[in-house]
Amino acid sequence: VTKANQTITFGALANKTYGDADFGVSATASSGLAVSFSTQTLSTCTVSGSTVHIVAAGICTIRASQAGDANYNAAPNADQSFTVNPKTLTASIVGNPTKPYDGNANATLTSANFSLSGLVGSDSFTVTKTTGTYNSADVATATAVSTSLVAGDFTPGAGTSASNYNLPATASGAGQITKANATVVVTPYNVTYDGLPHSATYTITGVNGETGA
Repeated sequence: VTKANQTITFGALANKTYGDADFGVSATASSGLAVSFSTQTLSTCTVSGSTVHIVAAGICTIRASQAGDANYNAAPNADQSFTVNPKTLTASIVGNPTKPYDGNANATLTSANFSLSGLVGSDSFTVTKTTGTYNSADVATATAVSTSLVAGDFTPGAGTSASNYNLPATASGAGQITKANATVVVTPYNVTYDGLPHSATYTITGVNGETGA
């Protein structure tokens, strides 16, 4: 009496996103024997028992196997692959960037002015963009700052791979422009004392060349 053949039924696996929780897989052998699982892509996913853990974005391939026994030959391996998509990050500007009025809407930013949402575990990035734009150049209406971002504005922290993320292209948040000090210059002149008040001439000069009198 020769051993019988067996096959494995292993259904398709849904795509995942980097950072998704561990999940279970299942398959059945026509023999009724227990099926074991392994990963063919260690850089993307690992398997413990029947639980899959996402390691990185990319293609994950899980193999279902059944080695057979005294009555059954080993089953042909059954592989299922799925895509682990990069996780999308969002960026916001924090710390209320502030400058004195200078007549333009240019904003100066530091890495401390950026907050990233959506990071997985201990992953981190330093945002190196140093310029932004206020929504107005005037003190009364300047309430927000925004900036555009490119991949080169992000420096990954130790153990962080930028390929696991869709990096944000913009960031915005609260910001303000405060009043600047103007310079008042009184035109000197001489007058003979007569006990009466006299009007002086003066010029007010702002930081952006604005004048008044």
